[in-house]
Amino acid sequence: MYFFLGLILVSLVQFHVASSRKLSDQYIEIDFDQLQKGQQVSTAITKNPRRYIQSCDEAHTSGVYELRLSTKSVPFTAYCDVESLYGKWLVFQQRVDGSVDFNRSWVEYRDGFGAVGESTEFWLGLEKLYQVTLSGSFELAIELKNETGWYGFARYKEFKIFGEAYQYKLYRLGSYSGSIGDKLDKHMGEFQTYDRYINGCDTQFSGGWWFYYCQYWCFLNGPYSANDETGKGIYWSEWTNAASFSRMMIRHKREG
Repeated sequence: MYFFLGLILVSLVQFHVASSRKLSDQYIEIDFDQLQKGQQVSTAITKNPRRYIQSCDEAHTSGVYELRLSTKSVPFTAYCDVESLYGKWLVFQQRVDGSVDFNRSWVEYRDGFGAVGESTEFWLGLEKLYQVTLSGSFELAIELKNETGWYGFARYKEFKIFGEAYQYKLYRLGSYSGSIGDKLDKHMGEFQTYDRYINGCDTQFSGGWWFYYCQYWCFLNGPYSANDETGKGIYWSEWTNAASFSRMMIRHKREG
């Protein structure tokens, strides 16, 4: 029996080598449990195999990866950007076209929503964000395009939030650098949604955010198009009232 199993394996390897030019972005899945039991072997050719990494520091190209923070943790889909602002960023918020409604419940903001991708709209999830930041010191970057498509950015040398018991409070934000002005430093408070809020803040903001006493100087999870009453959408005070693009991302803190 082992002789026949060996022939099967050799044949599969030869097939893969002969087809390598056509399968440059594919790989062959083999059910080895069936193989060991002497059963008929099933194979499947799969495009874009999952790429498991522990952090975006391991990413060599921008793209979608499966992040497994430890050997015991459940992996989750994430987008790593290795090009913007010297790279190795984990993107946790992205707005590109208004296709995803960001006025979501507490559970949705905690667990995440949207489809993670290069040009999709999504919120990775507060719990994932919290778990990632437990692994060390992180910095934050924000990229925006205003109503006319003009690009701007903000960077903060440190970023830290509490866990769900403290409503994912933003409690540490490092020094600012960038081109759009420092507005997030006024938001050192709890994350709030229409069904989990404090200080009387309720549905008036149409999106979850780190509000501070019902006020905001920036609001990147607001409506994609400017609100008819407030004239504000994806908002960054004194730079844009309704940005056409927004991205928030973190990476391990660099020295210097």
